[in-house]
Amino acid sequence: MAAYVLLLEDDPSMRFLLGSYLEKSGFRVTTAANAADFFAACARHMPDCVLLDLGLPDEDGLVVARKIRQRSDVPMIIVTSRQEESDRLTGLELGADDYVVKPFHPRELIARIHNLLQRSSRRSATTDPVPSTPSSGVPFGELLIDFGKRQLVVIKDHQAIVLTPGEFDCLAALILAKGNFVTRDQLKDAISNREDPPDDRTVDSIICKIRRKIKQAGCRSDKIRTVRGHGYQIDSDAFGA
Repeated sequence: MAAYVLLLEDDPSMRFLLGSYLEKSGFRVTTAANAADFFAACARHMPDCVLLDLGLPDEDGLVVARKIRQRSDVPMIIVTSRQEESDRLTGLELGADDYVVKPFHPRELIARIHNLLQRSSRRSATTDPVPSTPSSGVPFGELLIDFGKRQLVVIKDHQAIVLTPGEFDCLAALILAKGNFVTRDQLKDAISNREDPPDDRTVDSIICKIRRKIKQAGCRSDKIRTVRGHGYQIDSDAFGA
């Protein structure tokens, strides 16, 4: 079945043109003119890929991107006229997989969608993404990381903490180090499947988001320690050592 793309674009002409091009390229397409209609469409049927404009009439697109990532790891591309580097970095740090600035060639966007869907499909089909990855969940502190399902779960109430693909891969690299520190370069390698090459700031931002999500779930986030001048590590006592 053709991949289902949900397009959030407030400009009527752009919405029609891009929607038509996506359909001609073989995608099933739903379009939305505002955030409210977009989330209503998500509730009816979760898309395979999201195209998100930032200039919306009812809510800032970056806020929408954050809400999407809190609910799902659906592949997401921001498509916007905002060219500021700060917006681009914020969008990627919030969990967008790609960032395309208008104007653009439609064929380029289609290629980016196909590439993103292929990466997402390979990631979902992979049951052992790292040769040394355990086949079952690994508990650390109050949490358990499930490598097969790519989930982080609170042990006491089985509550799932939603992580983006980059956040999961970063945390997985720390867990697999079993208490040893992991350098920023190693963590960049762990998330190198992003469209844009990650840098130290990207890694620091991802670690910050993981800590915040763990804390919001009522668990201790200080198990992820900063090793000044080197990188990060999970406290060895989190594994019962």
